[in-house]
Amino acid sequence: MADVSMDNFLLQYFIQMRIKKMPPEIMAKYQEYLGKDDFRGHMKDWRNNLMHQVNGKWEAKPLPDPNGPDFHLADEEWIKLFKEFRSAFRTLAANKKKLEGLIDFGNKNDKALKFLEDYFGAGKLFNSTKARPDAKLEISKLRDVIVHNERFFRVFLTRNNLIDYDNLVSGITEKDGKYKYDSDPTLQKQLKDLVEYLDYYRTSTTELTSINFNGCDFDKISTGFEDDDTNLTSSNEFINFKNGEYDLILRRLYSEEKTRNAFPSDKIKTAFEHAKELTGYDDQNSKDYVPPKRDDELTPLQQLSKWADDTYADVFEKYTKFKGDRLYFSPQAKQIVDAIHKAEVKPTDGIKGVMDKAGDIEKKLLYKSPKATDHFKWFTKTMGELSNTMPKAFEGALRNGRQMHAIIEEMIMIAVRDGKVDEALEIAERNLDSTEPNGVQCLSLAGYIRYGCAAAAAKPLVGRQVEDGLLSAVQVGDRLASCVIGMIYSGGFFSGESF
Repeated sequence: MADVSMDNFLLQYFIQMRIKKMPPEIMAKYQEYLGKDDFRGHMKDWRNNLMHQVNGKWEAKPLPDPNGPDFHLADEEWIKLFKEFRSAFRTLAANKKKLEGLIDFGNKNDKALKFLEDYFGAGKLFNSTKARPDAKLEISKLRDVIVHNERFFRVFLTRNNLIDYDNLVSGITEKDGKYKYDSDPTLQKQLKDLVEYLDYYRTSTTELTSINFNGCDFDKISTGFEDDDTNLTSSNEFINFKNGEYDLILRRLYSEEKTRNAFPSDKIKTAFEHAKELTGYDDQNSKDYVPPKRDDELTPLQQLSKWADDTYADVFEKYTKFKGDRLYFSPQAKQIVDAIHKAEVKPTDGIKGVMDKAGDIEKKLLYKSPKATDHFKWFTKTMGELSNTMPKAFEGALRNGRQMHAIIEEMIMIAVRDGKVDEALEIAERNLDSTEPNGVQCLSLAGYIRYGCAAAAAKPLVGRQVEDGLLSAVQVGDRLASCVIGMIYSGGFFSGESF
């Protein structure tokens, strides 16, 4: 087992993410370099350390797993990572007004605010710490001094731009058995800044030497908000962080530039910037620069990948991407993908965007392939029906995997019913694995239909594999497998369909 430090893990994570997220038009050119073994800068290191071959094709390795053997974080490093995020979130929360654009006439940072809302606060992964009992006692003493000298402190606090007098007194006064400073990171920061200022100037500034601070221990207030981490590793927050929340946070920091820039962690920023230096494929001033292929040089699959950002990953990927990044497309599917690309459907448009531009896409297909045109017409017609009969699933399919599965199940049912299996396969094409019997596995919706077709055509060699695969799927509760095998045994599949 290879233990790594927190810093090394963060660097490796962002380096691998950079390769994983390499834009398709750049990856297409880099694949040419790979084929020629023609490199400069760090390009050879990318292949040797960050990529691996799958079925003869170079692909990015998975992101490093700090719970796995290769990039393992020991407990002390996990604690460091958790505390790094906890401290950064608290500082971010303390500067919330800046994120809201209320300080120095700044702009509102909606991305960072949503990020903070998702992960910080009561019941969230990270929260404020509460003052220790000894700190509470000293804060109470300070409150009495400030209230007793109200006229002085109203002027003093405003003149030195420390904190509004009324907000301070309200925040350090008990209310219903609670203190605001126990749950407000901004107030905690202001309180610490205040006592540090008072401690520094109370013996050197004439106006403060006249104030009797009644033996108030400012150090206990400054350090009184430190965490008691005795049972940190057994807390639900730490366990959830270790079991996957760390990855979700890092992904957002990688993809959301405004959030990353606002996130007050030098460790994160240093790792990200260093990763960019080591993978400078998009920096024209770097020896790592890889010029992107022009759009007209890209294959239809590469064009689809170029079009494929978050919306594609949440929508089309659910039923076209079954094994890594390897896809199988029939000729008609390639032509449909090409037509969608040329129709300039925005990635954020999703399925609705495809349907809105169906007319343009059909026109482009008309001159390419009558069969592809018919298949696409069937797709839009069927999706139109489903948007009316299953409106919630249709809407949710753009962001919810289970509802997308329901939509595709229904489409394939309709295809089987109407004798449109070819059309269904255009929607659910998958990779053909030559290592499996007859080149297929029962791992996908398209696989089910292929199996059904093979069985209906009475091909006995395939038929035995069909039954084994489908029955296994039925046993684990797959409704579509149950439907397909039922149709096979009942003769519901039309006979003679070729495999």
